[in-house]
Parts: sequence; C-alpha cells; structure tokens
Amino acid sequence: MYAKKASEQIDGASWDDNAPDSSLGEFFAQQKQELEHAMSEADVSDKFSTLVQDSFRAIMERYMDTLDRQIQKNQAIVQRLPHMAGSLRTESIDREAVYHAFQSAMASQTL
Repeated sequence: MYAKKASEQIDGASWDDNAPDSSLGEFFAQQKQELEHAMSEADVSDKFSTLVQDSFRAIMERYMDTLDRQIQKNQAIVQRLPHMAGSLRTESIDREAVYHAFQSAMASQTL
C-alpha cells in the first residue's frame, strides 16, 4: 500500500511554481508524519517501520527528480516561446532549501 501510494505521488508529482521550495520540504515533513502515524496505527513491526522510514528520503529525491524533469520541459518551451518565460518555472528545485525546511519541520513536530 505504501509503495503504491508513493509511486502514484511520484508519477503525478506537481508543485505550485510560485511557492517557495521550502514549502515542499514542509509538505514532505507532513507526509512523513502521516506515514509514521499510519504505521503506528497499523501496529507494524519495528523492523518494517524502520525500513519504510529509511526509504522516505529516496522517495523525496524521486519526487524532486520528477519535478526537475518537468522544469526541464518548461525550459525547452521557454526557449521556443520566450513570451512564456514569466508563466513557467525554469529554475531547478533548491534541494538544500527543501531538506532544511523538512528537517526543521520534523524537529518542530517532535518537540
């Protein structure tokens, strides 16, 4: 179930072009908290829980990779149609900002 949901989210990855990248990190933190809660409710083994939680960073990376591929397509569009420059995101995801916001959000949720 977890793998299917993660795969669907990656395949349908989208993000508000006007939102700061840090909000993506906050989104990931919320997703991880929901996952942790669901696993505690399902009473899964500690070993399985650790395995799933350890895979979360890879899922974040794949999600951002998908967004970056969409951004690369935007860059190609803007090269062909310069008048689209202001309406499409052409800058790659700032992963450092995403991870910083993710870590901050996770830390504040555990306090």
